[in-house]
Amino acid sequence: MTDEAMTLARDATHGAATVRAAVPSDDSSDPTTWNALLQRNARSSPDATALIDGERSVSHAELLERVRRLSTGFAEQGIGRGDVVAVWLPNCIEWVETAAALASLGATALGINTKLRSFDVRRLLERAECDTVVSSPAFKGIDFLGMLREIHSSDPDSVRLVVEVADPTARAADGTPATTDPARDSSLPFSTVDYDDLLTAPPRDP
Repeated sequence: MTDEAMTLARDATHGAATVRAAVPSDDSSDPTTWNALLQRNARSSPDATALIDGERSVSHAELLERVRRLSTGFAEQGIGRGDVVAVWLPNCIEWVETAAALASLGATALGINTKLRSFDVRRLLERAECDTVVSSPAFKGIDFLGMLREIHSSDPDSVRLVVEVADPTARAADGTPATTDPARDSSLPFSTVDYDDLLTAPPRDP
């Protein structure tokens, strides 16, 4: 790690805001895991900004709390050590939180470019033996759920659960992030859960 802000960017994310992670400079230790990094930053600079995503930001203390809650939420959905979870999201705070939460469970985040479509995504899920996808169904008007339905129809084992994230580029009238559509499509052949619901779980101990 350096004292400079590091940019967490991924290719071709349809113009989503870049997420930047600010690393505190008052601690010379060099954490080797997500958990150690989050705990060190929350301890040394709890109120400092950890991530900036467009007009949104979270502090180091908030990030640690959210990741711990998300870890519990994923565990309650059956995710554990050795599992692979596909993250089909643009650059956003939720991408970073998800990767950190999965790492704390011994699981792996499989990043999928938002430009990829069902054929390529199906092959990735199959090769990774992955059946859980974190996605933003409303992002840029792209029919991610439709593509996942198509993937499921050809390989039902590849899509068991979809975690739905509100479009990180959309904003409500008051400037806060839009929420996912409360109307559930009962015809979907796989289970779905809101990302925000995972965040209501009790924080997981380190």
